[in-house]
Amino acid sequence: MAEVLAVLEGAGHSAHVVGGTVRDHLLGRPVHDFDIATSARPEEVMALFDHTIATGVRHGTVTVVLGGLTVEVTTYRLESGYSDGRRPDCVWFTDDLVADLARRDFTVNAMAMDLRGRLIDPFGGRADLLARRLRAVGDPRQRLGEDALRILRGVRLAAELGFAIEPGTLAGMTEQAARLLGISRERIGQELARLLQADWWHVLPWFAAGPWLEVLPSPWPRLRHGLARLAARADEASAWRALCPDGAEARVCVSAVTWMVAADEPPDTAGPLARAVAWPNRRGRRVRDLADVVRLIPTLHGAAAWRRFLFRRDPDDVRTGAALCDWFSPGKAPNTVSWAETAHRWLRTQPLWHLTDLAFDGQDALRLGVRGPDVGKLLQALADAVLQGEVANEHLALCELARRWVQGKHSRGRGGDG
Repeated sequence: MAEVLAVLEGAGHSAHVVGGTVRDHLLGRPVHDFDIATSARPEEVMALFDHTIATGVRHGTVTVVLGGLTVEVTTYRLESGYSDGRRPDCVWFTDDLVADLARRDFTVNAMAMDLRGRLIDPFGGRADLLARRLRAVGDPRQRLGEDALRILRGVRLAAELGFAIEPGTLAGMTEQAARLLGISRERIGQELARLLQADWWHVLPWFAAGPWLEVLPSPWPRLRHGLARLAARADEASAWRALCPDGAEARVCVSAVTWMVAADEPPDTAGPLARAVAWPNRRGRRVRDLADVVRLIPTLHGAAAWRRFLFRRDPDDVRTGAALCDWFSPGKAPNTVSWAETAHRWLRTQPLWHLTDLAFDGQDALRLGVRGPDVGKLLQALADAVLQGEVANEHLALCELARRWVQGKHSRGRGGDG
């Protein structure tokens, strides 16, 4: 990144690192995205570097690829008119860095730093970082009205950083909430996923009380009363964090299930939730499967029930789901075994996870003269017997049971002919 700055400066242009890159650097957080603003016009940037991508030339953005690193370089610009509530109607380039910073959403994102580490902070972003405060640049209503997604972005950013939202900014976010109706479901889905990855407990009182969920695509508004319930249990957030698995995608799914269970929504709500905000189908399925685990675990009694439940389940989902069951039922009687301990015991002794784990396969069935759809029926019958505890998952025992199944089928067939 320093090399990109040096090349731009060496060609006589002003160039600064801007936005979240500066914010995260000052906070000592990992920096993943590298953004540079410059007085150079897009065609001048492309002429200075061997490998560039015309990412958004009309709006001044060129991606520079240098030494395996990708850096977004955008010309200082001014904007006006946001008739679609997202994109400016008019963009023109400028040589004024401060004017460029003035169009940004929050003060902590409206700072710049040059090659020598000098900070340019015309709107008090560093003071807001020190105060752990999220504040809009200028008039909150104007800033949020330019792009209503900034409302959800503000909630998400406050969750990621653990910041409070400045009262005037929060009031603007509340007043402008209805403008979220004009935002595409894809953009909303991206922000919601990032919020669910973050420490959303920090913003739960505002998010549960505010109007933002009410204007999101259905069925998201149905979760609002569940969030209010969770907000009342904020003192138990650390226990919830401890059970949440590592990994961004896993955290999204566990968070979504937590919101659904708190709102008494059934597992089948997961699909409509995912589709409403253009989440991948696999995420909707994983949320549904995990919610189903949470629903079923408290109903299981006895070895056969647990074996059938665990068959074709993801063990990680079972562990997480059991921990969620414990978290949602803190009032269990003392000296009772937790759902997590119970699940661990049955996971350890589960004899069969998938049909492919059966110690008897399709070739064995063919040797017994079984053909066509009957092969699948036989394998499933053997799996059921193993899960019921009627037979061990051992080849000889399963072969003997399979012979009896074939004989019984033939007997039933002769009886039918008579």
